[in-house]
Amino acid sequence: MLALCLLAAPQAALFAPAVLWWLWIGERQRACWACALGTACALVLWYFLGMVTNAGGSPDLLGRGGEHLPALDMYHARGDSAVLAALLWKWGFAFPFGLVLPLALLGMGFTLAARERGALLALLFVGTGAVGTALYGAHAETRMVLVPVLLLFAVSGVGQLAQLSWAGRGIAVAGLVLVAGLVNASTPAMDRAAQASQHRYLGRAYAELGMTATAIAAYEQALTAGSIDKDVYWALAALYDASGKPERALGISRAFVARWPADERGQRVLGDRYMAAGRPQQARTIYQQLVTGGGQEALLGCLGDAQLTSGALAEAVQSYERLLTLSPDSSRVRYQLARAYAAGGRMEDAERSYRQLLDSPVYGVQARLEAAALLRHNGQLATAEPLLSQVLALAPDHREGLLLLGEVLLEQGRPGAALPHWLRLADLEPHNWRVQGHLSKAYSQLGRDAEARDAEARYQRARQRAQLQQRIEVEQKALAEKILGENL
Repeated sequence: MLALCLLAAPQAALFAPAVLWWLWIGERQRACWACALGTACALVLWYFLGMVTNAGGSPDLLGRGGEHLPALDMYHARGDSAVLAALLWKWGFAFPFGLVLPLALLGMGFTLAARERGALLALLFVGTGAVGTALYGAHAETRMVLVPVLLLFAVSGVGQLAQLSWAGRGIAVAGLVLVAGLVNASTPAMDRAAQASQHRYLGRAYAELGMTATAIAAYEQALTAGSIDKDVYWALAALYDASGKPERALGISRAFVARWPADERGQRVLGDRYMAAGRPQQARTIYQQLVTGGGQEALLGCLGDAQLTSGALAEAVQSYERLLTLSPDSSRVRYQLARAYAAGGRMEDAERSYRQLLDSPVYGVQARLEAAALLRHNGQLATAEPLLSQVLALAPDHREGLLLLGEVLLEQGRPGAALPHWLRLADLEPHNWRVQGHLSKAYSQLGRDAEARDAEARYQRARQRAQLQQRIEVEQKALAEKILGENL
């Protein structure tokens, strides 16, 4: 029987040595050895079945409830019956009746005072079962093995209480009230935590099933219930991002940082979301705090990006130069530094930095374009031309390269050389009205008036079409904002 008990409820394993000791002191050595053999067999099976303990659970839940909703389903029936509502009092021992634990403690006290050998075995079962249950996390399922014996002790306690004197009853009742109050004090907060935990599990399940909207609703309910799980915030923000609602994701990140202001990962994510939302000033403040206060020099690149985007050019240069000393081979940092130099008017430094990137497989093409644009701005058209030719050699249909090389050639008085590049660009972007304008100029300078007039007509039509489309988009955006504002 003990072997079967161990297989059914592994947490009762501690009861085995208690039974052996109880048999030994009763001078029943033969039964003791038989019980030991059965226990050993059960433990071997237990080991090979992989029934390991969970000592890292919550042993404090042994005397109170704190499970997620699936472990609390037995209490849902209370709403259907006044009798069940009275009997299935969730507070206290939490399974199955609220006053079981205080009354059972009273009954065990009377049993200890009686010093009966038969009752000692039941006390040993409760004690070892409680320790074993604590090792398994102390939730409703693992506590179940204790309930029948505790009910017997509770009934015994009530019977013994009736036999006490009035003074004894008063002391016992006061003790019951005290114990009940102690084990019930935290139940409302634990219920809220259980609700939050349940919504979190539902959100995760819905997300795995691809039910994004339902998962978002479940995670929102978890936050409303007061969830303190960081994963809820991360998951909810990610779902909002995936749903095309970056502002909602930004709001979740702000709420996360407000709750855990010292969490550097949360601050970093909030800064990234500010940058994605086009709000570099707020991102700059966050990155600055992380770099100066948290010593996260790896974020100097993010800080430089925020400074560059927000117009703090001198600070951006300092951040990129500082990061470049830490990562001298970083092409991205050098490219961003060149952009900061150019934006700040340091053209020579910018050109030098761009030229250092010409061999970069990632930034080589863009560095040539940027350097050529700087040279053109300074009037060095002859120097800019070979860089743009290299761009087209590396990427023949590079649209910005085609446009810029044509402009450089036209400004040098070579419309015939510029024309093929713009014709190719017109094939790639037939609705680009700016290209048609360039073609009109080139044809005009070449004396091809009819083609110039055709290009000019296409230019005017495409330009009007683009302006009309832009106006429609602006009006649609304003109307959408008005509708959303009225619905809030």
